[in-house]
Amino acid sequence: LGEEAEDVLTSTNIIAEERKVYSGVLKGLDNHFIVRRNVIFERARFNQRNQPADETSDHYITVLYNLAENCNYREMKEEMIRHLLVVGIRDSALSERLQLDSDLNLEKA
Repeated sequence: LGEEAEDVLTSTNIIAEERKVYSGVLKGLDNHFIVRRNVIFERARFNQRNQPADETSDHYITVLYNLAENCNYREMKEEMIRHLLVVGIRDSALSERLQLDSDLNLEKA
């Protein structure tokens, strides 16, 4: 490894035994370079998103799907998108009608 790589490897705090094994070095470098998402921040971005006046419904839905990707909602993902779609759309009359549908799912919304 080069000098810069050695510096990075040193900063990962990989113990000497792990440095002798390829998988140990790879794990340490992955932990160093892979970006960790802040779920709290990502969920805040998702939950604060409303449809602006100049945005189409299709684009708004696409944005919600993209924002939800980093929220770690797992099996709740579609429900959370449905919820924000209902409360975040700019048409308040449509939002009210959707809120009154107790069987509303994402596909139906």
